[in-house]
Amino acid sequence: MLANVEYAMPAHKLNNPRHMKLDQAETMIQKLRSDSRQRLATAIHEAGHSLVAGQIGIPSWYDGSAIEHVMESDAWIVTFGRTQVPIKCYQRLTAEQMARLAVAGRVAETVLLGAEPIESSECDFESFLLSGKGRPSELIAIWKRAEEQLVKEFRADINLQRAIVHEAAIFESQIFPDCLDSVREPSKEPSHATVV
Repeated sequence: MLANVEYAMPAHKLNNPRHMKLDQAETMIQKLRSDSRQRLATAIHEAGHSLVAGQIGIPSWYDGSAIEHVMESDAWIVTFGRTQVPIKCYQRLTAEQMARLAVAGRVAETVLLGAEPIESSECDFESFLLSGKGRPSELIAIWKRAEEQLVKEFRADINLQRAIVHEAAIFESQIFPDCLDSVREPSKEPSHATVV
């Protein structure tokens, strides 16, 4: 079992012989932890969720990596880090607020990193569609409107972009503290640029 990973599954899945999917999930997490670009993308994504939660007026906090086995569908879910909000606050959100919160991670990655994440946004999208806040076709339209609006807001506001970067650093220091040592090692290069 990996350190700093929450496991949510029946105990027999952890016994020998271990389930192949569990080994694959742990390998995915180890791979992410060793890749600074992936850690950055995860931190930016979760920071986007956290800042929008604050804008909506609900508290949020960060949780680390998790591996969950969903018995009903026999599916395995791997998360590299999560922004959590109180469930009662989440359930009180309107469909529009919920869409803003759910799409915020994707938009933060798109605006700040220039990439349109698919894998990291898939669970956010599915959770929103299954929220019970409307018919799937209505919810898809709400999602697209929220995404377009947030992209405009994030691109237009440099202070919001700075806040996301700052919040991403907080996420990374809380969730991946053991991965930051290599980043903080002093460089042998001069601290200023020289033009030749």
